[in-house]
Amino acid sequence: MSKEELEKREDEEVETNDDNQRRRRRRPIRRGQLKCPLCTAGIKEVSYKDIYQLKKYVTVKGKIIPTVKTGVCSRHQRQLTREIKRARQLALMPYVAKDI
Repeated sequence: MSKEELEKREDEEVETNDDNQRRRRRRPIRRGQLKCPLCTAGIKEVSYKDIYQLKKYVTVKGKIIPTVKTGVCSRHQRQLTREIKRARQLALMPYVAKDI
């Protein structure tokens, strides 16, 4: 290979690296910030007795829905997790979904 060909390859590699870096710098499009529905409703403490409220934050299979999807603040998410687990222990909520 001649020097010219080597220089061309180096230039091409630099250009592709620049393109890759530009692609990496792009930030994902964010949706609007979700506000905590429990804070806006004025709920300070979550209770294990309120099963209808707890079911909103559990999937059909029985998994607890993460904060990113529900928009609940970290304080209420911790309370929800604790109370869902408590309700499961007292047999108010199922651990897993029933097989159909």
